[in-house]
Amino acid sequence: MFRVRVSRCATLPLLVILLSGCEADVTAGDDDTTEDPTAADAEIVQTDPEQGQTDHYYRSSIVVQFSTAVEEASISLSAVDGVEIPGETTLGDDGLVLTFDPYGDENGSHLDWCTGYEAAVSWQTQQYVLAFETGGECSDPPTPPCVGETYFLDLGSATFTEPPGVGSLLSQYIADLYLLFHVVDLDQALGTADLFLARADKEGNDYLQVMCEPTTPLGEDASWDNPYLSMGPTEIGIAIEDSLCSLTDVEIAGSFEPDGDAMVGGTFDAFMDTRCLDTLIDPGAEEGAACELLDSLGIPCQPCPDETGDFCLQVSAYGIHAEQVDATATDPETGEEYETLIAVTEEMVEGWVEAGVCS
Repeated sequence: MFRVRVSRCATLPLLVILLSGCEADVTAGDDDTTEDPTAADAEIVQTDPEQGQTDHYYRSSIVVQFSTAVEEASISLSAVDGVEIPGETTLGDDGLVLTFDPYGDENGSHLDWCTGYEAAVSWQTQQYVLAFETGGECSDPPTPPCVGETYFLDLGSATFTEPPGVGSLLSQYIADLYLLFHVVDLDQALGTADLFLARADKEGNDYLQVMCEPTTPLGEDASWDNPYLSMGPTEIGIAIEDSLCSLTDVEIAGSFEPDGDAMVGGTFDAFMDTRCLDTLIDPGAEEGAACELLDSLGIPCQPCPDETGDFCLQVSAYGIHAEQVDATATDPETGEEYETLIAVTEEMVEGWVEAGVCS
């Protein structure tokens, strides 16, 4: 696990995101909801994909947003040849967002490349048919030439769905983290991937690896199904003042474009332990103070993966872009320069600390 240190000037925005930002979003939602939402038919104000879109990411869900809350709604999906696609339909607690996840939790099943689909949306007294096509190569995709390359995981490009009500603000905060992953090897026959995650500082358009932090190996739990790469679960630590906030069970996935220049349609899932925020709210606060405040804003904490209590928030996002970048590294002791990221172990960092070149 590596630590991302956030200065004091970032502490207030974080609390605004998690606390006051939630309240603002809840108020906006109330303004858009009529006293009797079933008195008049709601209208569709946005869909993902859009009507007629021809490059929908083949592993993404179908999302419909209504103008006012609905109590019941459904989506049925079928290919243009009439074959019905099973999946899981979810209507958000606010009644405004309807989601259809093709094949549900069946991770090995997904929509086909370069194929037309129709999603029939039904709610109240209305129906709407959303026609779209998936993008990608209209044949088996070639193995992208991404072995040996480094990618910047642009979390600022993500659409956050969890925690509810604070996604746009949360994306701005996490966008300050320059996370890079380096692909060491891919094996299609075995379905395995060897890669590691590192943090970098950005100077202009250049990425410089932070060498005084161990890199995070991801190969043990990574998988490769050309062109789809899945990484994790792993753990990322975010140091805020003197507190270490942990993102655990971090899973990142996406598909590489045929030329290997980017990974698209990326997803990010993790749990954030909110106990690190307790003393930032009140220096004398008891454990769970952040969760109590969040709960008062309609965002209940969930059980943490380590089974220490209900102190965690689920963080989920989709639509992440990861662009291939040039990154360099410099040995803090010898000054040797590398034209790529290098794997850094805890033992290496301990040696540099003893040598006085890392603190």
